[in-house]
Amino acid sequence: MSNTVGPAPLSAVVRRNMPLASLDPNDVALLGRALQLMATGDILQEFEFGARIGVELPEFREMVARWPAWDDADDRSPECLAINNTLNDLLHGVGLTERQCTEMLGTGKEELLGVYRRWAASRGWSATGVK
Repeated sequence: MSNTVGPAPLSAVVRRNMPLASLDPNDVALLGRALQLMATGDILQEFEFGARIGVELPEFREMVARWPAWDDADDRSPECLAINNTLNDLLHGVGLTERQCTEMLGTGKEELLGVYRRWAASRGWSATGVK
């Protein structure tokens, strides 16, 4: 018997009634990398983090430690705000250059934007933007 403890499979931690669960595993992985990048504190200054992301940096870091076991079903939830506002800020706010996006997230901006649009569409949103 192994004593190794690892992350639970995605299907075990993401309930099927959440918009996040409608994304494929590659989208969830990219979204997780974007959230982890934002959690480093290198993208936004801590004093502006809460106003831009909707969650203060220490709480955001606690949330990211639980990723992907998030319940983003409620549009007003901290998880929904964190996902939406992180993607919005990385793509349109402080923004990442194409090179930064590739270096930091392992993919281009178009793919990140695609994840953002698919996640928003899964919520029934017709547009993306700050919430």
